[in-house]
Amino acid sequence: MYPVSKSKIIACRQCPKRLWLELNRPELNEISDGTEMAFTIGNQVGEVARKIYDPTHSGTLVDIGLAGVNAAVAKTSSLLAFDKPIFEAGFSANGARAFADVLLPIKVAGTLAWRMVEVKSSTSVKDYHRDDVAVQAYVARSAGISLTAVALATIDNTWTYQGEGNYNGLLVETDMTDEAFGRDREVESWIAMTHSVAASAHEPEIKAGKQCTQPFACGFTAYCSSDRVAAEFPISWLPRVQTKALSQLVANVDVTDLRHVPDDLLNSLQLRVKRQTLAGTAYFDAEGARR
Repeated sequence: MYPVSKSKIIACRQCPKRLWLELNRPELNEISDGTEMAFTIGNQVGEVARKIYDPTHSGTLVDIGLAGVNAAVAKTSSLLAFDKPIFEAGFSANGARAFADVLLPIKVAGTLAWRMVEVKSSTSVKDYHRDDVAVQAYVARSAGISLTAVALATIDNTWTYQGEGNYNGLLVETDMTDEAFGRDREVESWIAMTHSVAASAHEPEIKAGKQCTQPFACGFTAYCSSDRVAAEFPISWLPRVQTKALSQLVANVDVTDLRHVPDDLLNSLQLRVKRQTLAGTAYFDAEGARR
């Protein structure tokens, strides 16, 4: 059984059709500028994290792109014998593989163990972050890593850079050890589902819906929506859809145009977007800009 990557597991969690297309029709994937920017920002935050967690530069970055996946996993295995930080540590077990942003050595009763930190370029913990950490922890522990703690590091948006390359305080950790360690059966079911979809010769029949944008923008949206009449004023332009009633409406594949969204379901910002868009006029908050 060829191990599936964490990214493939998460893609399948979002939409099995997305995973199938990634594996069988990758040429249809349209990567947006926003997605490219997110990757760039993520890489920048990863570099900063290495400075924070390894101020003496004693650790090792496992270069997946240079070494390749199998060599990166083997390299990680050899580094586990030393009590030095490991970045992009690779693991493979039970039909899955994953790479940890930060793996820090700690001593437990005189024995070498490890603490994992997943770094996100977000200012708060999201539900999909929790899934991400659960997969990382499961694969690492299944691979035999003596993992004693798992944390998620996010950006503190009240932090101020003081210069001279000092980023201490930028990242805030949330401990997720108990939660992540308690989700093994869930993760096993996700891995099994991912393998099942990957082995299928047939494209899953799933209509376009809210999964096309949540929690990530899918590059196959244009392909999956090709048989639908394009909306003149797409409902997807509404910002910050949070209420249950509006979320259900957005998820309804038969409702695609802003003109079909009742005003009473919208907050003040969404209502402004709808009215200005339909009127074809720009909105400028002069007083707000002045302040």
